[in-house]
Amino acid sequence: MKERPESAPGYFKVRESFAGNNTTFVSPRNVRRTLIEGSKLLPSVPPGMARALLAMFIVSEVHTFIDGNGRLARLVMNAELSVVNACRMIVPTLFREEYLDCLRVLTRQAKLEPFIAAMQKI
Repeated sequence: MKERPESAPGYFKVRESFAGNNTTFVSPRNVRRTLIEGSKLLPSVPPGMARALLAMFIVSEVHTFIDGNGRLARLVMNAELSVVNACRMIVPTLFREEYLDCLRVLTRQAKLEPFIAAMQKI
């Protein structure tokens, strides 16, 4: 990201961020606090896939930066998988739309099942 200074790598976003017309992510003033509160939920979930997916969703949902949020979310997910020596996951290009669609459904409709199904398939 250092080659893209316009995306302010390493700095939290300073403007609201949106996905389409129906999703507004956490406001810049609440990013740090939301990440802290979200991270407090992690120990309540068993280590492994469940915790990895929760960690990924928290980072994805907060949308901390101007750019690189998806990559960071997947990095956090894989870090959690590594803790239990589980296989790390890569979202292949072939599944990108399905992956994004199920995240939208989880965000907008609070339906977890499509997300779990897609991540198991991936």
